[in-house]
Amino acid sequence: MIEACSIGESGRDASVPRPWGRKWVFRLIAISVSLIPLLLGELACRFRGYGGLSPVLRELGTIDDRTYIVTDPKGIKSFFLLDIGGRIEQQVFTMPKDPGTVRVFLLGGSAMQGYPQPRHLASSAFFQAMLSDLWPDRTVEVLNLGTTAVASFPVMCIADEALQYDADLLIVYTGNNEFYGAHGVASVHRFGRSTHAMQILRQFRRSALAQWMLEQMVRRKDGSKARLNLMESMSADAQIGPDDPRRSVAARNLENHLIHIIENCKQKGVPVIVCTLPGNERNLAPVGEELPPPLPDDQRARFDSLLAEGRRLMDGDPEPALHALSSASELCDHHATLYFLIGKCLTSLGRHAEASKAYVRAKDLDTMPWRAPSTSNDAVRRAAERGAVLCDLEQAFRGQSPDGAIGQELMDDHVHPTLQGQALIATSLLRSMSKLPLPLKVDPQRVSELPSWSAYGQRLGASMFDRYGAAYHCTVVFRVSFLRRSNPGALRHFQSICAVLEPRMSTLERRAVDRWQKGGIQFPITG
Repeated sequence: MIEACSIGESGRDASVPRPWGRKWVFRLIAISVSLIPLLLGELACRFRGYGGLSPVLRELGTIDDRTYIVTDPKGIKSFFLLDIGGRIEQQVFTMPKDPGTVRVFLLGGSAMQGYPQPRHLASSAFFQAMLSDLWPDRTVEVLNLGTTAVASFPVMCIADEALQYDADLLIVYTGNNEFYGAHGVASVHRFGRSTHAMQILRQFRRSALAQWMLEQMVRRKDGSKARLNLMESMSADAQIGPDDPRRSVAARNLENHLIHIIENCKQKGVPVIVCTLPGNERNLAPVGEELPPPLPDDQRARFDSLLAEGRRLMDGDPEPALHALSSASELCDHHATLYFLIGKCLTSLGRHAEASKAYVRAKDLDTMPWRAPSTSNDAVRRAAERGAVLCDLEQAFRGQSPDGAIGQELMDDHVHPTLQGQALIATSLLRSMSKLPLPLKVDPQRVSELPSWSAYGQRLGASMFDRYGAAYHCTVVFRVSFLRRSNPGALRHFQSICAVLEPRMSTLERRAVDRWQKGGIQFPITG
């Protein structure tokens, strides 16, 4: 009977699958079919040796119950999409560590690594020598894991590895590369806008298929990218205005990554010191190109005229130059070069406190923030409040600068310390250790009684060849297009240092230096 038929309220036979169910079945089948080539490709690439990520700290093997661990360049390269940057000094240590050994890991970028100074003259070498003098009854093991061209996300990942190897203290000095370094907010791969995006990229890099594809991309390039200087290669989006939201993102990322390190150290019971970031304030003009002031045409012409007048007068007559520049600042108060010139005039007039503020303002407005802006240092200070000891290197460097503004006495280029600056980092870290609990606590009075930085430099083997090598590396840095345009005097400064030292070399030494410059001898030059 018709009444006995199973008919739903809509009049459709209930035994027939609904259309939406069939659609989802077809969708799942289509997705599965499309994934099959990817899965086959992944398996094929894994068969050829791709896939996974090498750790930065790799275990070599065990001999007589001692496991040897070494830094692995492959682990560093995994943070870079292109084959640029990411150099780490080779470090070797063992597990378990010897009794009575204090193991300290230093983490950060190239400023932590010690560039442009050689390894035996980096802050880590000064730190180990000084700490050994303070603790003659202990073995001090300082392992410098500083890595070139990395932002704080890779540093955070390396810190996670270091905590697995019986660390007694972690020291973190990172933040100079939050814009243009690997996983920076303006770097080449654009995944530095959030920690979650960086973690997704990290997982993507584990895929064998992804690694093969990236290798093919690098091979197919005509080489022009590889020939660029590292700084140029990392700057995918050079200009970052004062109101660019990436500035706050960079500070947020830095703070979050430092907090992650601090929280992990607390869980492991390992003290941690975090450092603020000094930069060259007095002897480095803003690097980025200035954005046009948002002014009507007549006011912009007036601004340009006042700026040119101040630039023309500043060397011979700083008072009227300062008046012209101050008038220009009333028209536009976010022009980095303007504030740098104001700082120069104030320095000439002996008004050093005001000059220091002007230099900091210029640094913070620089549209290419290769130097950590104040927002980044504020982020470091906030993160330290979560359970770390703060080593305020920025204030320490200003305190040792002749007029309170950091310059070429302590900085070779934009953020890399001179030999004296390397020693200052070490003594500042020792003073910060006075806030640590025993047995790591250091008496600041004993630190003040240590020999001079130059005496330690001599003990560590500093020579004119090391000075030449650092100066030569700086000539390479200041040949980069945007640095050469903005700071032509810096290139001449380091060229003059090389020119003074070269005549003091013998013919044989000069020949060896020539080979070193061409890559025939590996860094350091004393090789």
